[in-house]
Amino acid sequence: MKEKLKNIIIIYDVAFYYGGAAKIAIDSAIELANRGYNVTFFAGIGPVCEELNNSLVNTICLNQKHITKARTPLSILKGIWNNSAYKQLVSLLKQYDSKDTIIHIHGWTKCLSPSIFKAIRKNGFKCTITMHEFFLICQNGGLYNYQKKQICKLKPSSFKCEICNCDKRNYINKMYRNVKQFIQTQQLKKLNSCGIYITNFSRNLIQNNLNFNFTKTYLLKNYVDMKKCDRVKVENNNKYAFVGRISDEKGIDLFCEYITKSGHEGVVIGDGIGIESLKEKYKNIEFMGWLSYSQMNKKMNEIRAIVITSKWYETMGLTVVEMQNMGVPSMIPIHCAATENSIDMKNAIFYDVNNYSSYLDAIKKMDDYNIALKLSECCYKMNREDFLLSTHIDGLIDIYNDVI
Repeated sequence: MKEKLKNIIIIYDVAFYYGGAAKIAIDSAIELANRGYNVTFFAGIGPVCEELNNSLVNTICLNQKHITKARTPLSILKGIWNNSAYKQLVSLLKQYDSKDTIIHIHGWTKCLSPSIFKAIRKNGFKCTITMHEFFLICQNGGLYNYQKKQICKLKPSSFKCEICNCDKRNYINKMYRNVKQFIQTQQLKKLNSCGIYITNFSRNLIQNNLNFNFTKTYLLKNYVDMKKCDRVKVENNNKYAFVGRISDEKGIDLFCEYITKSGHEGVVIGDGIGIESLKEKYKNIEFMGWLSYSQMNKKMNEIRAIVITSKWYETMGLTVVEMQNMGVPSMIPIHCAATENSIDMKNAIFYDVNNYSSYLDAIKKMDDYNIALKLSECCYKMNREDFLLSTHIDGLIDIYNDVI
């Protein structure tokens, strides 16, 4: 049967590389355009990155501000309903035929707002939503209580949830998020949308708590940008690394505390709020900041394992897969989504991040030469085909044609 799909409109809050979801959205848009599809990237926040500007993708950027930079009552209300984004998306969609066009949403909470859902419905288009985070069910997107610094077990959007002061800032901001979540859900109930889960782990958490119904759902792993390289001889190394954004929910405090307490050498690769105070407190830990791909490869030759200390669920855990490509095993919290692409004592070691004794038991195992060697060799034998960009794009095209 002849393929109906001609046009693809990808929607994300930002038009530049801003974390994992942005990378997936931008890179997939570019690759889809390279395969001959007419691709438009619709974003709220600029600047537009060079990769999009130099590609075949038609990029429309509203050049608006991130919601956290809102200062006036009007700009704050934009986070709940961005009428400008609504009007411009309505205008854009009038140029397309819903019979051969798919809309793929990667994110809307930082600028575009739930108004985009009404614009899509008004024009009669079908769309897919990739769930990089938990914003479809959770007001703060992480199923995490920032005040208590722990995973939240409350039923999302229940009465107990809505009165709970779990927001990163304060309860007033939580009330604002409650309103935004309510409007979002009402719009999604009316929308003909399909969901794309990136792991079964996140699917189980989200599917059981949705307050609307997807027409169809799919499972498609995010791709991982990795190149074939020689295996890191981790069994000869003694340093343990933290890789990622510096933040409380990522557990940077636990990494520094545990590594120091157990007497191991630690390396932190990443940046974020509070890094200067951490540098001052933990003189024994090497803070590298963000590294380029080549710098990362070079540094990994000194690392025995990655220690994941995330206090929240995550939705996939790309770092673990990236490290497996190099033959570097990980220590992974038992509650973390990264466990889905790992097997305890085969290519990783699972532990309870909230229990120092559990961590100590795990790192003692990783200290063992034979265990480290076995884990590293198993990591290096990973099935890279599952995480290639080409595999991801093949999966997207199959989903798009099934949806329209």
